[in-house]
Amino acid sequence: MMFKPKRCFLIIGIIILSIVGLLIQSEYTGLTQTLESIKKSTHKDLSADTTRPQLTRYTKQDENQTFAIQAKLGKLDQPISKNKSIDAIEVPTNTTQNNTKLTSVKLATTIPKTIPATKSVTTIPGKTIRSSNEISQARKVDSDKYIVFLCTGDYLCGGLGDRLKGIQSTFLLALALKRKYRIISTVPCDLYNQLEENQEPWHGPITPGLKNKTISMIDGYASCGNAIFGKTNTTKVDFDEKFPEPVLLIRTNQGWTHRFHEEPYKTMLTSIGLDITHFTAKKIISKVYNHLFKLKPNLLSRLHEFLSRIRSKPGMKLVCAQIRIGYNPSIPHETTKKKRNKEEWLPVLWDFLSLYNISSKYNLFITTDSQEIRDNSKKLFPEIIMDTEGEITHVDRFENKSKACEGMAKTILDFTILANCDITVVSRSNFGKLSSELQSPASKLYIPRGDNTRGARRKPGRKGV
Repeated sequence: MMFKPKRCFLIIGIIILSIVGLLIQSEYTGLTQTLESIKKSTHKDLSADTTRPQLTRYTKQDENQTFAIQAKLGKLDQPISKNKSIDAIEVPTNTTQNNTKLTSVKLATTIPKTIPATKSVTTIPGKTIRSSNEISQARKVDSDKYIVFLCTGDYLCGGLGDRLKGIQSTFLLALALKRKYRIISTVPCDLYNQLEENQEPWHGPITPGLKNKTISMIDGYASCGNAIFGKTNTTKVDFDEKFPEPVLLIRTNQGWTHRFHEEPYKTMLTSIGLDITHFTAKKIISKVYNHLFKLKPNLLSRLHEFLSRIRSKPGMKLVCAQIRIGYNPSIPHETTKKKRNKEEWLPVLWDFLSLYNISSKYNLFITTDSQEIRDNSKKLFPEIIMDTEGEITHVDRFENKSKACEGMAKTILDFTILANCDITVVSRSNFGKLSSELQSPASKLYIPRGDNTRGARRKPGRKGV
């Protein structure tokens, strides 16, 4: 039987179209699987890759957390295991930026927003000022003797975080002993230029002519507080017998909070109405800080201007990152060349922050000791980045005193802004750790997980102690 030519061509055409259809369907299925694979890899469980640094969120239930930092959860939040990776936590969705890996720098076409150095405003953001707290209510002075935090001359004091630890420790000692308390901090310039007295007259004069003694306890964490408290599990020495001088000046960056759980200091504190269970490093810093300090009007104006701009739309949230690198061209006088945080976790950080690259919902603030990172963040996130004016300065590692004083104002402003963030990532640094502990209980905190840092013993930069 012979097929007609037209019918043959029709059958051949149908066969060819069927084959093409099958090929297209196969390619579509493969492409769909590929796109789905890319999507999953963008939001994959980073904790499965043990070779890459991780970001972990901590909650108040995590007692054995790295760096002893805890996240503050709102009433609607559920406790999150510290082993959960960042993609398992509530993050923004339905945005193309979420699938963008921002591990390389791309030049911005818009100018990032920078808050001017001076701006006059009349209202005060109430979130950062507290008129009273447990410490303020318990504070009593029934002695003419003084405990003084000292940061002067050519001696090491540490950065702002180190100094705040020392201030907290020495103030708690004055609180327990019911002594007067003073802060003498003039490196690189007087702390009173940026922070003024709130509930404590820490900047007042010291009665002239009194005999004094100076104690230095910088670093030396293995013997933390021993010069004051003695060694643990030993017979305690009466403080007035050990230090009969009316004025005790103390240089320290140590955290002594745990030592106040020992006698006789535990009884001293409970006798003035304090709950000793609140005396943990993560609970007490906000009470001490707000009892002692409030911003000077010029810095308060700059803070208000910053917060007003980021809250310009209802529901806007502030995402923050504190990135401490350590030795780098921005702080060439760092006394050790060891890195504070490994650079390998920076791509992970950029990827995490890209989840919030939505200008209608979020603003981003990054504080760092590296100008390179500061510049890169502006190029990566030009639509949401907010910055504060001023040069990067380490307040204990400087060459130009005038610039260092200006840098100290920026440092304190940045520290206060971090305390007002809704979502924060902090690296290994007392600066980031302490600022996060001043935050609202509803804020969310993340830190690098894994062996991303290594502690380094500081070498004397100016005079040793």
